[in-house]
Amino acid sequence: MGRGNFGLVRWIAALAVMLPTLGMADRLVDIPLGRKLLQGAVRLRAGAPIGERAGGQFLLGTGVMDSYEVDIELSRSEGLPWRGTMDVGYNLSPPITDIAPGLSLGVLDVLDRTGPGRAGYVAFTQRFGNFGDLNQNTPTEVTLGFWTRSSGLLFVGASLPLWDRFLILAEGSGENVVAGFEARPIAGFSLRWLAERPGQRVQATLQIRF
Repeated sequence: MGRGNFGLVRWIAALAVMLPTLGMADRLVDIPLGRKLLQGAVRLRAGAPIGERAGGQFLLGTGVMDSYEVDIELSRSEGLPWRGTMDVGYNLSPPITDIAPGLSLGVLDVLDRTGPGRAGYVAFTQRFGNFGDLNQNTPTEVTLGFWTRSSGLLFVGASLPLWDRFLILAEGSGENVVAGFEARPIAGFSLRWLAERPGQRVQATLQIRF
């Protein structure tokens, strides 16, 4: 077994040990949100850039505590080994639709192992109720936040449901601009196609609540 594969196996084993005690910091695509994964939920997100044979990203977590959040990440760029890190956060308040934004703060890449590096953040997410026949069960979300990245302090994002099972996503920061679509063919499962500055990528998410 190669050194890169051994490292991947080691991180998967570590995730299996830590999973029962961790929560997950919620994201739009790459930016953090002012809300968290619900308690008792488990989410696995896998993504890969289109055209890169060896790149990829895995995010794994579970909502356990009311406010504290941890997001475990494995990622790899073409030609580089797998790297593992985590994000930690604290959700001060969840968003209240049409009334008040949710507020979270925390640290991204605690182990300082990704390209962008470690950064503190604060994120606000406001939810707006929709009244259309096709999207009234899924709120529009707008996120504004700040982080300590050298590429720029501000990040923004939004998710707009065209109907309950199909959303437009967009986010921007000094690091990247991403826009795309999310389809939710069945409850708890979604597929994304995303366009960004370097190219395109796809993501699949599975979420289960116990």
